[in-house]
Amino acid sequence: MLTALLNRQVFTTIHYSREELRGLRKRGASFICPHCSSPLTMKIGSRNVPHFAHISHADCELVRGRPRNIY
Repeated sequence: MLTALLNRQVFTTIHYSREELRGLRKRGASFICPHCSSPLTMKIGSRNVPHFAHISHADCELVRGRPRNIY
């Protein structure tokens, strides 16, 4: 998932560099799933596009197999 809520505003990882995203994560930014309102973690690896993932096995339709390209 490339989109999350940050301070009730839509936040999309593709608009930021990896360094900017790491800075946000280091400062403790709290990201929320726009679909189920569960907390998300930001994954910033070297191979894949930076993205969000649910911290726990949330009861979210996105996790249960709804198409990924919605967000």
